[in-house]
Amino acid sequence: MRQRQSAAQDMLKKHGIKPSFQRMQVLGEILAHGGHPTADEVYSWLSDIRPPIARATVYNTLNHLVDHGLLERFTLNRLETRYDLRIEKHGHFVCTRCGLVEDIPFPAELDSPRLEGYQIERADWLLRGSCPGCHEQIDNSPTPDRQASAPDGDEGQAAGVN
Repeated sequence: MRQRQSAAQDMLKKHGIKPSFQRMQVLGEILAHGGHPTADEVYSWLSDIRPPIARATVYNTLNHLVDHGLLERFTLNRLETRYDLRIEKHGHFVCTRCGLVEDIPFPAELDSPRLEGYQIERADWLLRGSCPGCHEQIDNSPTPDRQASAPDGDEGQAAGVN
């Protein structure tokens, strides 16, 4: 816990942010949990600390950390905003089945000569689909078309009849 607070304080100072109690707590929890939390997840992680931190303070703190370049904010859909400590160039993959959010590298085309002369300030790259775990479950689950295409003589077993 102490190391987390020290790391949070150092990061805040490095980005020119005054290390208040609330900022150190919010950043400390993001450091501890990692991933791509929502503001509500961060708020729930802080529910047991004393003195308590208001939900509005969590939102304001996250926005302040984004404004100062310490966090990146990205939107998965109109209702879900996530925060990321990793601010260097990368994208995100979202599993539409289980909700997993993972960092992914940007494609090489962003360094393409075709973009020469363009000043890119921000690039958002969000891919959606099935993660390997969910995709494997999809591939291994029985489906009506797989059951119907059983080899001759195995129709009863494919339909679940012994």
